[in-house]
Amino acid sequence: MMTTSRRRRRWLLGLGLPLLLLAVILGGGWYWITYRLAPVVAARASTAIGRTVTIRRLHVGLGRITTAVATGVVVDNPKGWPAASAKLAVVPRLVVRFDLWRYLFHHQIEVESIALQRPRISIAELANHDTNYRLHTAGGGGTGTQIGALRIADGRIRVVLDPLHADVTIAVHTGAGHTGAGHTGAGHTGAGHTSAGAAGGAANGAASQDGSPGIGPGKTLAWTPPKPGTPPSGSAVTASPGTSPKASGGAPARVASGAAAPPSGGPAAATPADSVLVADAHGTYAGQAIVGHLVGGSVLALRSASQPWPIDLRVANGATKIHLHGTIADPLALAGARLRLALAGADLGSLSRLTGLSLPETPPYSLSGALDFAPGKIALSDIQGRVGSSDLEGTLAIALGGPRPVLDANLQSRSVNLVDLGGFIGAKPGGAAAPKTAAAKPAAGLLPSTPINVPRFRNADVHLRYHAGQIQGRGMPLDNLVAALDIVDGKMTVHPVSFGVGTGRIAITATLDPTGKLLHTDARVDFQSLDVAKLMRATHTFTGAGTLSGSARVVGTGDSMAAIAAHGNGALLVGMAGGDLSALLVDLSGLEFGNAVLSALGVPKTTDVECMVGNFALQNGILRTRAFIIDTQQAIVGGTGTVNMGTNAIDLTLRTAPKHFSIGSLPGPIHISGTLKSPRILPSTQTVVRAGIAGALAAVFPPLAALPTIQFGTTDHHRCDALLAQARRAAPGTPPPAPHPPAPHR
Repeated sequence: MMTTSRRRRRWLLGLGLPLLLLAVILGGGWYWITYRLAPVVAARASTAIGRTVTIRRLHVGLGRITTAVATGVVVDNPKGWPAASAKLAVVPRLVVRFDLWRYLFHHQIEVESIALQRPRISIAELANHDTNYRLHTAGGGGTGTQIGALRIADGRIRVVLDPLHADVTIAVHTGAGHTGAGHTGAGHTGAGHTSAGAAGGAANGAASQDGSPGIGPGKTLAWTPPKPGTPPSGSAVTASPGTSPKASGGAPARVASGAAAPPSGGPAAATPADSVLVADAHGTYAGQAIVGHLVGGSVLALRSASQPWPIDLRVANGATKIHLHGTIADPLALAGARLRLALAGADLGSLSRLTGLSLPETPPYSLSGALDFAPGKIALSDIQGRVGSSDLEGTLAIALGGPRPVLDANLQSRSVNLVDLGGFIGAKPGGAAAPKTAAAKPAAGLLPSTPINVPRFRNADVHLRYHAGQIQGRGMPLDNLVAALDIVDGKMTVHPVSFGVGTGRIAITATLDPTGKLLHTDARVDFQSLDVAKLMRATHTFTGAGTLSGSARVVGTGDSMAAIAAHGNGALLVGMAGGDLSALLVDLSGLEFGNAVLSALGVPKTTDVECMVGNFALQNGILRTRAFIIDTQQAIVGGTGTVNMGTNAIDLTLRTAPKHFSIGSLPGPIHISGTLKSPRILPSTQTVVRAGIAGALAAVFPPLAALPTIQFGTTDHHRCDALLAQARRAAPGTPPPAPHPPAPHR
């Protein structure tokens, strides 16, 4: 009995000591893994990313599929970063499940899943462009690591970029979600953030709640996002029969009929239901409120070049609405994009804050196109849409990576309203005056006085080609428009902007070179064989006939079109063959004193114009007549004087010489003063010429050398022969100047 008991004790002791030793070893190992392994792992992580990483506790559950749970994971900001700032990353709980056996026996790292609970990430860029998010990785390893799934619960990312005036908070999680146009997915978004189902689109082509236009048929974009934390309202997302929409965690809502389908080859369906990336953003960007909603594929699928990554992104920044949907074959390599981008808003100029490119003010617009990109390049093709009442289509490409972005645009319109392009010259779209700023000068003259934004010229290099087949407007005498414009290193070259007017053409060539805050400008306008009847029909008041040809040039420096002319030098040559005097005296820029001039001259307003020739010189902003003669059936009218382009003051004298004795008692000269917009007509104090026709002609005709020879481009030029012959008799032996060739048609 004693022997058996003694043997049992020995057996228990022999068995218990190893078990106790094993327990001590395991306990010590657990203690070391839990409390001592964390600093080792943190040190390795710090070396790998070049930042201080701390882990409060690390628990490892051994097994073939080993589970490591890290708590209190913190990734610090770079050295020298403001101490009061939030850490780059704080993860209260990180769970990693990996195959220990595969690592031990095959030396392969296979991670079954990674789960992050309530991660908080703070991304920042200071005003001096220092950032906290650029990591200096140690390189090596990582390419052989296989990760099955990444799950994020209740994540928050705050992005504060001082240079972009951006402060955006993003709620991010993985869960059930769907991509494709018109659907934003469902799932929990975190407290206080917009639910996934709240981002439905309105009916196709409808205007958004803020008045900005929607996208036309097949290109849904009319999305008015709700305020953060509010339930869906008025959305095009509806619940399935017998169910109700869920803001978090429920079954996905379905899209109302009429929503656009995703592009062919659309979102892949292989993404695990609990791995779809869903994000909701709100905050400010470029000084404007911004909200956004994203449904994408798995975060880990971003690394896959074999599985297209789906994306459905909707953003509202102020009045600007953006919708991007489709797939990207290789997201990290920026290759294989099959995306459709839609934009709508109240003004294209608002995109300047988002893109950094200088865009003019426009009326409300809605545009869409196929988006593609490669490293250093973004391309938008198949552009379709409207700007104001003008249609627009074409292609656009932006090259990045140089000292400035390079924008190449090839655009065309079947029908354009020129008032929609008013922003290009500083006017308000729609024909209204541009808003005055503190630096704006009073618009007392005929040319815009709004300062030109010189720094915008240097923001990007631009190569623009534009063609409009038809110009709208019953009051518009222009038929079509062709424009070629280049901006390189701030210097703009226009070569040319050309308008069709009946069988004639107006061509404008110019160079604008920034000099400090001013622009040195050398501009030339050639007009050839312009149909005066067409020009007059546009007024709906005056009628006329004949052809108008000539050229103008101005060279000057200033901060607006008016300032350039006010300090400019150049010339104006103009001639008209055939027509009538009422057509001649109407000023398409707003001068209205035709009948008063006719009455003061004593010439019937119905008299025909046989010929008109003008030669004007611009010197230091003073436009001075070298020759100005109008040949009518009954009299010849000559003019001398000046127009101050700086003050818009007029100082002109008109004289008449009869062709027949029956009107030999014409009144004396008249004087036109005042300003271009408010002229005054008074009898001149000069002595009236009464020495017969010869004396009158001698007083009217200028020196023959001042009379240009205009190439009218029609057979009507013989109507001016008599006028020029009389001028030669008045100044015999003075050779006329060589004719000026018209601008070549491009």
